[in-house]
Amino acid sequence: MSRRGVFLSLAAIACFGVFLQFAILFGVIKDPYSVYWPDTKLYLRIAEDLFAGRPFDMLKENLTRAPGYPYFLAILMHIVGTDIFALRIIHIALFPIFIVDLYLLGKRFADERTGLIAALLGAVYPYFLYVPLTFSTQALLIYLSPFIALTVLMRREGKWIYGLAAGILIGISIFTRPTSIFWLPAALFYWLYPFSWVSLKKQAIKAVVLLCLPALLFPAGWVLRNYALGKSGFKEENYNSLIMNDFLISQI
Repeated sequence: MSRRGVFLSLAAIACFGVFLQFAILFGVIKDPYSVYWPDTKLYLRIAEDLFAGRPFDMLKENLTRAPGYPYFLAILMHIVGTDIFALRIIHIALFPIFIVDLYLLGKRFADERTGLIAALLGAVYPYFLYVPLTFSTQALLIYLSPFIALTVLMRREGKWIYGLAAGILIGISIFTRPTSIFWLPAALFYWLYPFSWVSLKKQAIKAVVLLCLPALLFPAGWVLRNYALGKSGFKEENYNSLIMNDFLISQI
């Protein structure tokens, strides 16, 4: 297929996926300003605190939430404000990028046809369509995961920048949902295989520096912050006294 054909096919698939998201928004959720889910309300409240310049841990229950997604929402609020519908539009606008990344993954595994099939499946899969509209942590993870997989695969080409990108993306993913730490051993296994002495000698240090250090940077900062806060006995007067008062990874 020509490049023009691939471009038009991807554009059609992405537009169809966006159409389905709007159909869900107005046909299933019905009210684009509604927020039904308790977790969603808490994430939005934390994001609004951050947007207003208040600390992450204004309330004790915030300490049970990973901070990645509230920070992401706060960044979006600096762009479009706190309007719920506008925030949903931004999430929908990111969907075509997700579709293109699925295509690139499929193409790398096999060929262009496989990439287009992967993009089409992603554009009609209900979970991928619905979750970004709910303001849950999975919304950001859905968009991050294909990028992580792609950078991990591209690292085998020998370019260090892909390894660094994978490490940073994995770190953001862990910061968003701690269970995403599974990406780290999976990526290390893929990079270091086959496990020969020559391979380990050449790749192990690079893998640690490029992948592990960036991936663990965000969680490490949050662990240290939580340790300091826990050591203080979670006293109310100590909440806002810490410089790093906007992290969390205690769920690991």
